[in-house]
Amino acid sequence: MGILSKYIGFGVPNFLAKLLIPHHQNNHHPWAIRHQSLLFFAVILVSIQSYSNLIIGKPGLLGYATNISVSEVIRLTNLERTTRGIPALTESSILDKGAQLKASDMFRDDYWAHFAPDGTSPWHFFSISGYKYSIAGENLAKNFQTSSGTVAGWMASKAGHRENLLNPAYNEIGVAVVDGVLLGEETTLVVQFLAKPVEYLAGTPVAGTSVGNKTTTPKETGKPVSIKDNLNLNNNEVNKKLAPVTPKETDSVSLTLEPINKTGVLSFSTLFAPVSNLNNAQKATLAILMLMISIFIVDSIIAFAHRRIRENSHSFLHASMLLILILVLVLQTKGFVI
Repeated sequence: MGILSKYIGFGVPNFLAKLLIPHHQNNHHPWAIRHQSLLFFAVILVSIQSYSNLIIGKPGLLGYATNISVSEVIRLTNLERTTRGIPALTESSILDKGAQLKASDMFRDDYWAHFAPDGTSPWHFFSISGYKYSIAGENLAKNFQTSSGTVAGWMASKAGHRENLLNPAYNEIGVAVVDGVLLGEETTLVVQFLAKPVEYLAGTPVAGTSVGNKTTTPKETGKPVSIKDNLNLNNNEVNKKLAPVTPKETDSVSLTLEPINKTGVLSFSTLFAPVSNLNNAQKATLAILMLMISIFIVDSIIAFAHRRIRENSHSFLHASMLLILILVLVLQTKGFVI
């Protein structure tokens, strides 16, 4: 204990030593884990959550408050691409409209899938919004609370969402963020459309772009166009539904399933995907819980190292319980992607 006492005396202010480290000046019981301090921590946590629910989470139709925006989802998507040397995507208002139509259709018909219950394909919403594509893909997400959490969820997915998002063949993007009730659950639905428009002959505009105040209408080249369906659906669903849903804008378009080469780069957002979906109040709660766990663990280690048995001391048990609370917090905010 002599080395620890010397460290306390010269390296750490006396107050912090009494607050955090068990030693003779605090009767080997840090102030930070005494009943009064634990009550203080509890009041802080309740205050943070109350502020989040009453002030930050503005009342509206839904009790499910999120911080997801179209612009931020697009920015983070492009950040994931450009850090890997893949060109950024350009936002298309037509694709935004198509994504909005898809989200509205999902809420109206109450389904969580790429294909509607009546067999309507994702490509139908590209078509009715007036977008003609040579390659297209769709990513869906729900129950996320932040834009970073949404993109991180796609990046962490092994079901093709990452490949969709990083596909260098795409050059345009459209996103819709819509609140509603889906399958009896209040949620925020995020629809991401990725595509490359059908190109004109040399020297002519690209489909879906604006010239002045007018939107160009693409002309057919008469050549078949292969469209890659990157939804990673199971084979039975593909066989049943791909055939009858050829886009209406051209009879020469065919849907094919082609794998995309996977990149081995692991992003920061992927590593911290669970935490990135927490809002600021939840991150503050997580930080306080982690601080308390650290204090309990330090107390347990020092007590064990010096064979000190303190009456009613259950620091390791308390740390374990707080760790369970953290797991519940993270799992409760877990989003889903398809």
